[in-house]
Amino acid sequence: MESNADSLRELAAEMVLELAERMGDLTDEEAQPLIAWALGQADAAVQNLLALDQGSCVQPPGEPGERLAAMLKPVAQAITAVNDLVADRDALSLEEIGEKLGFLQQLAGQLPRPPISASMDLALHVPIRESGLSNTDLIHAVLKLLGEQPPAGAEETATLREADDQAAT
Repeated sequence: MESNADSLRELAAEMVLELAERMGDLTDEEAQPLIAWALGQADAAVQNLLALDQGSCVQPPGEPGERLAAMLKPVAQAITAVNDLVADRDALSLEEIGEKLGFLQQLAGQLPRPPISASMDLALHVPIRESGLSNTDLIHAVLKLLGEQPPAGAEETATLREADDQAAT
């Protein structure tokens, strides 16, 4: 059974790496948190798949790879939506931003590892047009609302940035 889990994890990681083409508008630095988040979602999908298989007396229909791909479809859609949101954020109207955030919010409940508070209104909590907000910071803000923990050192970096901003004024 362990070899099955390992092969599913490897397959899931390969599927996530194939999603990198959906991040064509992002730099490598900007894409990195999305890839890390997607790998976490892929691991959750494998765990969910294994739990379903172990809990079922009857073999579920479909090959494990097909079922895994279906579980990762919302992850792929979220990656595309985040890429588009970041790439076009200055050109989008507030209505279009709201639609994109609403779509991400809808996807949140379909993720292999959904956020605890999927009912949160993303449009109210993501500072899309905040002055000085880098694309990487925007991606982290969206991912945080999709259930991802901030990267190690992010709070320290934010505190240092705030101190620098206050010192500059």
